[in-house]
Amino acid sequence: MIGSMELPNRANLEHKAVAPIMEVAEEFDVPIFCGTGVTSEARGAIRHPELFLPLIQAYPKVKVVIGDAGGRRFPMGGGWQAIMGASMYENAFLEISGATVELVEMAVRTLGAERVIYGSNQSNPEIRYFEPHGQWDACLQWSTLNAVALANLSEAQRDMILHKNTRR
Repeated sequence: MIGSMELPNRANLEHKAVAPIMEVAEEFDVPIFCGTGVTSEARGAIRHPELFLPLIQAYPKVKVVIGDAGGRRFPMGGGWQAIMGASMYENAFLEISGATVELVEMAVRTLGAERVIYGSNQSNPEIRYFEPHGQWDACLQWSTLNAVALANLSEAQRDMILHKNTRR
């Protein structure tokens, strides 16, 4: 990846603002990660994955990873919206940090296991709180691994999600 691409508000999704980044990503065939789980009001978070769809459509040769399971814990079912949106574009992938078993299964049924990517957002084994009001635990790696383990998937699908897709 080309580091972190912060898109803190709708204005930064305009074509002129992201074109240089997307052109470099296309030239070097590297993915772009678009996070949907930021919660700080100061950063004006994008929690709605559908806001990334024009970007995904405008650059069909760039692999775009919709992160944080599409903002799965936010109002309006961000995870389901991310899956539906990603299903329209072959260059869209879903990173499933914090996803439920149901979201993992729906993503695999809808997108195919080759477009679902394991992510954790954290590497700490202990519980810590990082959101305002301490609403989430930071052990997303364990909850996401459990969701993949408990989902009705084949071993080949699990292998794809947990490591092969990222390698590819």
